[in-house]
Amino acid sequence: MVIEYLSSKRLIGLASDRDGFPVNGLDPNWVFIENDTLQSFLWDGTRWVTVGGINTDELKAYWKWDNPVTPAPNDSSASASLGTNADLAITGVAVYEPTGGIIGDSWLFDGGRATADTGTNQLSQWNFLHNTVAVWTINIWYKLATADGDERGEIISTSLVTTDIGIRFDYDNRTAQVHDHALLVQIANGNSGSEVIPTTFFENLFPNDTNWHLLTMTYNSALGSNQFTARVDAGNKVFATRQNAESNANATGALTIANTATGTAIPFNASFDETSIFNRVLEDGEVVALWNGGAGQEL
Repeated sequence: MVIEYLSSKRLIGLASDRDGFPVNGLDPNWVFIENDTLQSFLWDGTRWVTVGGINTDELKAYWKWDNPVTPAPNDSSASASLGTNADLAITGVAVYEPTGGIIGDSWLFDGGRATADTGTNQLSQWNFLHNTVAVWTINIWYKLATADGDERGEIISTSLVTTDIGIRFDYDNRTAQVHDHALLVQIANGNSGSEVIPTTFFENLFPNDTNWHLLTMTYNSALGSNQFTARVDAGNKVFATRQNAESNANATGALTIANTATGTAIPFNASFDETSIFNRVLEDGEVVALWNGGAGQEL
């Protein structure tokens, strides 16, 4: 639920009622602030968070997945946009889903050899994801094809093994490996055993259903700890701390969605929509606005 009210310097109420508020008159359970500037707040599950326009500064790539044929164009019109260099070539058995997305259309990747990537001739443009000044936010709306399948799949990556350079993020629900709807996180610098973030699993991060969900991940190399965060549906964050220095060399593979960037294929059996990569960490309110109560928000 979003509430709108007048914002100013002087708070004269407290927000505590997330179930509703009267249309007319004041209610001590919701925030009312004296002035004439309209402001929106959204309950994120634990607190009210400011919701405003989402700042598209440093929006490098934005895929709406609305094109019925390959490539999936980079729809970012921001000054920082990578333009057509970030178009995603879709190969393998991927299915266009008209009106099936969280907003508009989407693409279903079948868990076979289907993949989407920007090509190996564009490696250096993604260095901000893993280098010594790395700072970014990745937002991906996804929908599992099977709620509780005994499977894993690559969500987005530029690397695979620990001797590579780049990022790797997987969904892992394999029973034999004792993983339960887990997010695998790995950021490699080319030195096996001395990874930036060694292979780390966050169990039960992904909901056990086939609904649309927003995965948001961030990294900020300037922080002293907890450089990496992840959350689903603008909920509670999980954290990982850098263990070793990042690399300024190019990534091993092309930026790839729904499969591995290099090496053995690990396809992801899921649909994708409204995917964005920023060269900055989004504010909490911006993430909440993107989630928009589960309805999504175009950029």
